[in-house]
Parts: sequence; structure tokens; C-alpha cells
Amino acid sequence: MAAVKSGPEAAPATSSVLRKVIGVFGFAKLYNFILWVLFAGGFFGFALSRTPYLNFYGYFCGPGSSSSLSAAPGECWYYLRGDHETIGIILHLVTIIPASILATFQFTPIIRRRFVLFHRINGYVVLLLSFLSTAGALMIARHAFGGGLETQMAIGVMGILFIGSLVMSYINIKRLQIEEHRAWMLRAWFYVSGVWNSRSHSPAKVNSSIKAASIITLRLVMFFAAMIISKQYGYYSARPCGQIDFMFRGNRNRTVASYPACASYYSGENTDQWAIVKADMFGNSSAEAATALGVSFGPAAWLCLALHAIGIEIYLKLTPAENQRLRIISYQRQLAAGMRNPGSAGLTVDRFGDSENTPYFMPIIYSISVVIYNLFFHPLTLFPGPKIAAASHIWYGCILTKGIAPHQMKKLHERYGPVVRVAPDELSFSSPAAWKDIYGYKRSGQSEMSKDKKYHAGLSEPILLNADREYHSSLRRLLSHGFADSALRAQEDIIQRYLKQFMEQLKKYSASGQNTINLEHWYQFFTFDVIGHLTNGQSYYCMEAGKLHPFIKISLSFVRFLSLKQAMMRFPTFLRLPFAKFFIRGT
Repeated sequence: MAAVKSGPEAAPATSSVLRKVIGVFGFAKLYNFILWVLFAGGFFGFALSRTPYLNFYGYFCGPGSSSSLSAAPGECWYYLRGDHETIGIILHLVTIIPASILATFQFTPIIRRRFVLFHRINGYVVLLLSFLSTAGALMIARHAFGGGLETQMAIGVMGILFIGSLVMSYINIKRLQIEEHRAWMLRAWFYVSGVWNSRSHSPAKVNSSIKAASIITLRLVMFFAAMIISKQYGYYSARPCGQIDFMFRGNRNRTVASYPACASYYSGENTDQWAIVKADMFGNSSAEAATALGVSFGPAAWLCLALHAIGIEIYLKLTPAENQRLRIISYQRQLAAGMRNPGSAGLTVDRFGDSENTPYFMPIIYSISVVIYNLFFHPLTLFPGPKIAAASHIWYGCILTKGIAPHQMKKLHERYGPVVRVAPDELSFSSPAAWKDIYGYKRSGQSEMSKDKKYHAGLSEPILLNADREYHSSLRRLLSHGFADSALRAQEDIIQRYLKQFMEQLKKYSASGQNTINLEHWYQFFTFDVIGHLTNGQSYYCMEAGKLHPFIKISLSFVRFLSLKQAMMRFPTFLRLPFAKFFIRGT
């Protein structure tokens, strides 16, 4: 009978087997393989276990939604309404699940080294799916797990970090900066591995779900937090009666018995009625379980995001040898490609801060973040209007500098109604009541709406247009005598004289109707001649010369400059110059 070796004699054989095992996957060090198994392997397994979600109407929001693979209690009330949230959740599920599965292959060394073409194609596919999944997540953020502000902000920040990291990773690999590509790709998936797709299950499946879902950090933290607040009591949240009815499967008697406020919902008196629901994972009501999960989701998301953000930075700091190895490879490839600054041709750390090279991508990241906030999280999101106007100030700046803003406002009000969102932070009103509220005279002691500084950009000294209430009153008193009835009647002869000259010049230049003339120009000539006489005591002689006086041309150019300045004041300082060039070219 052969003896089995043990102790020190067996160590070389065991070590040899381990080296062969980790070598199959392309790893050179055991600790890297262990980390890969824990994180990439766990993430891969979790993503595979979520593939039934792809059957949206069968499992995720199937009849009754009682499976352990169903959505959180009550969420499908929003997701089955057939609006943008239905599109958002389906888009999110059908993209993030395959993206997560495919992403694990990107972190397998043997694939990166021996199957380079697959690695590249797979990378582009993962990028595309990741962008689409983030868009879907943002579309459902308003009502995901109760849709609290902390939840919406967590989803928004998560989306920005995820997409921003992927963009940084892509830019660096295009610049052959391999070590930075690795770092940013790790950050992207480390961020998302903590919070993606944290769909909980029906109350009957809670205990088994915790065990099955412990791979993803947020699920653990959220469930434990929900249990803690359920034990402590005193946590409540408002829920729509329609959602409660959905969770109670249309049981009107049970709903009204549990939440009397919902009686008006069933009577039709208030179909948007909400009720206060207790947060309790251990109660008999799925509404209470849903509330417990919703209350805990936002704080849990922020905590997990912080843990994962710190964790990935610690990991990157603990692997300097790998970073240096890839930096050398980056240098060699950038040198061979003829790039400037080989070794630092990408977005490396030495290009930040007070280095000579300013990171040009920061305005891009800032702009993307602002657009996401404006479209999905801004307080004016609920008001109607074109999305292009809500996303940024570019659209309004274009119509302002082109001089077509009034025409566009009229079209928007005809389409969207009396209140339209025409910019990220601006509403346009067309009702008489709004005119009175905004521009109407305010009695002494009544507060008035202050004038928007960007509308009077370029007017450094206060005049009638931009003066505050007190100074405006004093200016008005100084000028009021000139607008009295007696003063206006005294100027009638002057206006009649210029009107007669206007008609004579029209006959002269049109050859009594035989030639075509531009009436817009002649109205300008008449207007400025009259204004010149009334204000300066002397005409500009525009009608006599048949053209504008040079001073008037300069003044009109200044008015155009003011519209450009108004458009520029809508942007941060570091973006004003490039957008000024853009608007000038477009006019």
C-alpha cells in the first residue's frame, strides 16, 4: 500500500498544482488569483443568477411577482404602466446583466494576452451596454425603492462615477496608457459591483434572498439596515394608494382597513391619494416591507459606494509593481507609435494639479454631469418643455443670439401650454395672471421679483432696465414729466414733420411704387430720426441719406453684443470663451 506524503514533502507538489491552476487563467501570483476569484468570480456568478430578470414579464414583473426572482414589493406598479419607466427598467436589465457577465472576461489575464481581438471587441460591447444600462437606471431613479431624494442622488452619482470611469478608461487605452486604463476600468466595475441591480424580493423570500445575494455589498447592507429599522420602529414613509392596492392585489377592503386614507382613492375623489406606511420587514404587509427597503436603500447605497470607492483605491495602492510594469509597457508602445511624452501620453497623474499640461477632459466630465442632473434631478424636471432646452443653456443661447427667441417661445407655448421649461433653470409663462404676478406693480412693503442679472449682462451701471426698486423709482420721477400727456402733445408737430418726410422719401426711393424698397430699414430711419430730435435736439438724418448713421450702426452692434453677453452669462466662466466662438459662428 502506497504511503501518502504529508508535511513539508507535500508542499512542493501542492505549490506546483496551484501554479498550474492559476497559470491556466494567466495569473503569476496567488493573491491576484484569490482576489479575482472573490470579486470577478463572485460578480460573474451573481450576474448569471440574475439572468431570469431578462424575462421581464415572466419573472421580474410576472403575475403576482411572488418569485424569489421578482422585483421589490410594489415596484412593478410603476414598471408596468407602459411609460418611460417601463422602457428604463427593461433597458437597464437587458444591458447591465450581459455587460456584467462580459466584463468579467476583461479582467482575466489569459484572455487579454492570448485573445486580444476578443478582448477589444468585448470591451466595446461592454462599453455600449454600460452606457445604455446607466441611461435605463436614470430613467427609473424617480421611483426606484421609493424614489427618495437620497436614492435619486445616489443613483445619479453612481451613474456619473461609472460612466466617467469608463470614459477615462477608454481615453487612456486609445492613448496606449495601459496602467491608467486598468485603474479606471477597475474603478468603474468596483463602483457598480456594490450597487447595481439591487432588486430585492417578496417578504416571504427575504431570509433566503439574503444568503443568495450576499455577493453584492448593497444587498447585505440594505437588508440588514431594513431589519434594524424594523426592530427600532418609528420609521414611516408615504406611498401612493395605487401602489398599495397593487401590492395587496386589488384587495380594496384590506387596503382601506389598513390605510383609511386610501378610501378617497377608491371613491375617485383623489386618485393620487397617498398613505403613511410603517417600515417593517417583519410585518404581515408587503407594503411595510417595501417601505423598509425603500427607507434603507438610499443610506445603504451611499455607504456601499464609499466602501467600494475606498476599497479600490486601497487595492490600487497595494499593487504598485503591477502599475509600474504596465507603465513601462505603455512607454514602449507609445514610443513605438510616435506619441509625444511617451509614458505619459494618456491621462496620467503627472498631468494633474500644477503640472504644465492641464487635463482637457475635465470640462467634458463637468458638462456631462450637469446635463444628467438637469434632465433627471433638477427641481424643474416636472415642467413640460423640450429636452434639449432642459439639458443645457446651449439651445437657449442659440435662439437668443440668432434673434429668434420670441418666435420660438410662441411655438413652445402653443405646443406645451402656458408654462414651459426653456432652460435648465428657467420657465416661460404666457398667462395674464403670470404677467401680473411677475411684472405687476407692488405696493410698498410687498416684495418683488428681482431682476435676473444674466438678462442685463453688460450693463454695469444701473439704468431703468436693471435698477432695483428704490433707484428705479427715483429715475422714473426724473423722466416722468417727459411722458406726461401735455409733454407728448407738445411734440406732435415734430413727429408729424418727420412723418411727412418719411412718406416723401418712400415715394422718392420707390419711384412712386415702381421700385422695391426695404420697409424695415425705412422704419428704422424714421424711428432713429425722431428719437434723435426728441433726445438730442438734432436728427440723425437717416431718412435724408437713405441709410443709418454710423452711430446707430455701432449702437445696433452693441445690442447684438448684449444678446451674446446674455448667452455667455448662462455658462461657467471657463466655458464662456468656447461657447462665445460657437454662437458667433452660428449667427
